[in-house]
Amino acid sequence: CGGDFADPQLNSEMRRFLWRDIVPLAMYVVSVCSALFEVFLALTAPRTDIALVIRAAIVTVVFGASLAVETIAYFNKRVRRSAAGPSVRIAMSAVFALAYVGFNSLDTTARVVLCNADQLQAADVSGPNATSAVALQNRQQYCVDVVNGWPIACTYCMLCAIRMYPQQAVPILIAQLILYAAGYAFRPAPTSDNPYDAHAGPIATDLTIQACACATMLVFSVRWHAAERARFIATARSERARRLALTEMREVDRLLQRALPQVVLARMVDSADAAQDVAESASVAIC
Repeated sequence: CGGDFADPQLNSEMRRFLWRDIVPLAMYVVSVCSALFEVFLALTAPRTDIALVIRAAIVTVVFGASLAVETIAYFNKRVRRSAAGPSVRIAMSAVFALAYVGFNSLDTTARVVLCNADQLQAADVSGPNATSAVALQNRQQYCVDVVNGWPIACTYCMLCAIRMYPQQAVPILIAQLILYAAGYAFRPAPTSDNPYDAHAGPIATDLTIQACACATMLVFSVRWHAAERARFIATARSERARRLALTEMREVDRLLQRALPQVVLARMVDSADAAQDVAESASVAIC
């Protein structure tokens, strides 16, 4: 993760190039707001699960710490230009992504505990009435037998907004897929006051789509980083060419100052018009 350039200074500049705008900071702000909303949902749900409360509290603390570090690194010029600044931001992006991995691993539990819990409680699912049947059917369709978009959205945020290196993104995305799949085995079993059906078909569909999205994002991560590296090299070469051209212009200017008479130089500085000095042996025209 330190970089693959032989010059350590180029590796630091490459990290600054990846975090050159305010997009990562904006992503951290959105994530903190989302985590606070999850805390509110976990504490106010009719059925509160301690694991979900702990999950919401942990991601809130981690996201808040990531936001604090990113805010200091972005707005403090001394930290942003230091050699350690970009490395700390990369490390925090990995911590941020790992918090999302833990968050998504319990999402299958959240879907059977929190989703539509208020409707089930109001309908009294233990009673054989039409309201209970509708509530159970809606919960099964819109909460349990669904393709979860959160892991896919979090993966996109890790790569496109937080801009993780492939060395970090590849193992983290694989771990997220494995833990998310394991979450189906550890979610609460159906009970009389929290009934649902565990259908193998929707689970297989969800995991298949998650695996395809993970594979796509892995390829995207490698290709995106290669493209950004190429852009950085092109930018560095352009900057080097600009500096060389500026140095050459200064050398030419110093050469002209040594070659021309002082009176001509003074007239060139004082007037923007063409200057011409004529002598018996030579003439010099300055335009």
